[in-house]
This record gives sequence, C-alpha cells and structure tokens, in this order.
Amino acid sequence: MVTQARTVHGLPPQSDMETPNRAGLEQRVADALSVAGSISPSDIVVVDIDGTLYLRGVVSSHAEVEAAGEVAKSVEGVKSVINELEVISGNG
Repeated sequence: MVTQARTVHGLPPQSDMETPNRAGLEQRVADALSVAGSISPSDIVVVDIDGTLYLRGVVSSHAEVEAAGEVAKSVEGVKSVINELEVISGNG
C-alpha cells in the first residue's frame, strides 16, 4: 500500500505540539503567577500575541508589577513581556 503525506493546501499540517496554542501559553503564565506567592493574580489579565505576552490589570505594589513581569518571562514559550500593570492603593 502506498500512502501520500498529508498536506493542507500543499503544506504539511501544523499541530499544537509544534506551535503551542495561544490559550495554552496564557494559561501556563496565569498558573505560574498564581503559584508565585508574592503576586495576587486575581486582577491580572494575560494576553499572548505570537509569544509576546501582555500583562494588564491592577496590582497593589510596584514590587508586584516587577515580580509578575519576571514570572511571565520565566515561562517557556514567552518571547517577550509587555508589562502594562497599574498600581492602585486602597480600596476606594
């Protein structure tokens, strides 16, 4: 039996193993933030655009801003981090 290689429009198909999907990377970063300890990730939104990670939302200190950026950079698959987190103080 002779079989042909699978192609999609003349190109070999890509799998999630070759190019991890965006939601997977976003989830891995969110998970890393939640176990970091010094960061409260409840108000942080993680957005991945081709390996560039955007951190958006609010945290309670500049130390959390820095820590979140470092944690995000440490996750495999992250090419760069754009840290747009804002510091708010108080509850109102």
